[in-house]
Amino acid sequence: TAFCESVGLEPVALDRFQTGVYENFVGSMYNFTSGYAQSEALKKNPDTLTYYLPIVETHAKYYADATLTNGYPVSVVYRGIKENNSNKYLCFLGGDHPAAVIETAVEDGPVCLVLKESYGNAFVPFLTNHYSKVVVVDPRKFNTSDTPKLYLPDLIEVTGCDDLIVATAN
Repeated sequence: TAFCESVGLEPVALDRFQTGVYENFVGSMYNFTSGYAQSEALKKNPDTLTYYLPIVETHAKYYADATLTNGYPVSVVYRGIKENNSNKYLCFLGGDHPAAVIETAVEDGPVCLVLKESYGNAFVPFLTNHYSKVVVVDPRKFNTSDTPKLYLPDLIEVTGCDDLIVATAN
């Protein structure tokens, strides 16, 4: 709501969304701390993850690099993640990919480019209600010695980006 109001978009009321819930969410930190006392503390105090499905039709693909070629289909929000999967946060875009492009049924809508880390994944589904295309980039997956290169001005030009959104936990 705050984002929409800050950029002049009409927020969609939460009661318009179909929702789902994942119980016993402990996240990736549970796996990272396996064998330590912290892991048991997380297991004994799981969280609940509520997801909101886009209200418009979406088609999404993830990409291994910024060329946005040879994409692999993904869901914007995955339903049916198994109970034994500790990181149910993967329900958002299937996790952290270098890049993803979501085409929506929003006719003649603007295009946005989202620079995000993993917390931004949960924000992206809400953008599908306002943009005809949402390009999602995880900058952590680029520009190191063993990752693909990304030159942001080129990607903005290629995608026809109208809005640049930076979505982080901080």
